[in-house]
Amino acid sequence: MWFYVLSGLGTLGFVLVAILLILTLSPLFNFRFILDPAVLMRWMEGDSPAPSKRIAMRMLAKDTIPGMLNSNEASLSRIRTLYRAELAAAVITLGLWLAVVWLFA
Repeated sequence: MWFYVLSGLGTLGFVLVAILLILTLSPLFNFRFILDPAVLMRWMEGDSPAPSKRIAMRMLAKDTIPGMLNSNEASLSRIRTLYRAELAAAVITLGLWLAVVWLFA
């Protein structure tokens, strides 16, 4: 009886790990680092363009990139949550299958 319960739970855990793996690797939820061209155009065509390429790169790194990183935090948070859930399900599944082997083999 316990063999079938543990085996069934182990199989369900394996299916859950597979589903979470598919969701984690799915391109619909992947992190997308997107450089917004509207921000760059607004900055380049502004009232006071940068006097040199070095200053322009510094202004770009200071103003644009942190904003884009903050906007991508929501998608990254979802991927991190899925990854943690997948790891937890994998550890539980491994524990169940180890119990089956140690108790009934």
